Amino acid sequence: ITLRKNCTLVLLPVYDPADSDIPDIGSIIFSANHQSSMINTGDSQARKNYRAAWQAYNDQITHIGKKLKTPLIWIETVVDPVKTLFSFAGAAGSWKT
Repeated sequence: ITLRKNCTLVLLPVYDPADSDIPDIGSIIFSANHQSSMINTGDSQARKNYRAAWQAYNDQITHIGKKLKTPLIWIETVVDPVKTLFSFAGAAGSWKT
């Protein structure tokens, strides 16, 4: 919040569209920080749980943006990030709150 006093903050979460809805491709192992989890994507309930976890993450990021009164621009890995950023450039004047 102190940074906002002198700068315009913009949240830029990066994601791949496949993150939101994982297809049925068998078992997948996810690992981060020396921990791993396996998801059997052949199980429809596992895919449903994965979708719910993605939505919870999305909601959390959106909540943080609202709480900080900061614009949120989702950057898709399948779209040129420069195009995405320039598409929001015209709204830059409305970013200050």
